[in-house]
Amino acid sequence: MKALIFVATLVVLAFPGVGASQSSGIPLEDVVGAIDIQLSREQLLSAGVSDDGVELRALAADSSNSRYVRSRSVSLLGFFPCEENASFVSDIARNDADPEIRATAIYLAAQSEMFSEGDLQELFSELGSDAPEAVQIAMIRTAGRREPQIREALISPLRTERLELTPLVTEELDMVLNGAQEVGGEYR
Repeated sequence: MKALIFVATLVVLAFPGVGASQSSGIPLEDVVGAIDIQLSREQLLSAGVSDDGVELRALAADSSNSRYVRSRSVSLLGFFPCEENASFVSDIARNDADPEIRATAIYLAAQSEMFSEGDLQELFSELGSDAPEAVQIAMIRTAGRREPQIREALISPLRTERLELTPLVTEELDMVLNGAQEVGGEYR
């Protein structure tokens, strides 16, 4: 409990704008880029993010921002489910130049209420083995959290193109195909 109070105190001292209004002058990029600080929807709204998360989309789309700020901005869009954000996340997953940002978008798509199983199947089918290794691994790991029939449908684009996969992706795919489920970064 003392540790929790200590961390909360540090957050308030380090980022007085979190929980206050945007008029405090702390740039949203600094709030989003704060390492080891979990942000809530309410804190983001207080920091100046609108109900549709357009400011987070702008941070994520700006390639001059750090990979961390961009990736975290994509993740935080999960607090703002709407059609515009679903379209944006889908576009990032398909087209961003940074494979790690694309992988973050895949993870969000798989965990968010913005995407149905059909949406995921369409996205995974389009990406297939042409996607960078980080994106393929994200696809496999998110599929590994699903029921067997859904898992099979999600990873079938990779299964049919096995010869083009890297050894690491093939290893991950084999574990999922053999029934292992990804939990916290490990297969069980």
